[in-house]
Amino acid sequence: MEITMKKKVYFNHDGGVDDLISLFLLLQMENVELTGVSVIPADCYLEPAMSASRKIIDRFGKGNIAVAASNSRGQNPFPKDWRMHAFYVDALPILNESGKVVTPVV
Repeated sequence: MEITMKKKVYFNHDGGVDDLISLFLLLQMENVELTGVSVIPADCYLEPAMSASRKIIDRFGKGNIAVAASNSRGQNPFPKDWRMHAFYVDALPILNESGKVVTPVV
């Protein structure tokens, strides 16, 4: 029997759709232990990206993982149309089935 160590990963992301999908994929990887998540409002608006991250962890996570919000701001933020995408992910029906969000914010 082979024993493999899980790689510990702290995932800091910018709230873009690609990063929200990456969060989902990290939660599916058996060789990864996700130790925490933080969101920086670079490609997104912070609130929907935080909400979507917490809902993804609630729906697909395997343990207690907290989400932190960064207060950093970019000098040249992405255009509004790009930053709106986190709202679309946050509104996905599969992420809203339970009607509540339990993943903590730190």
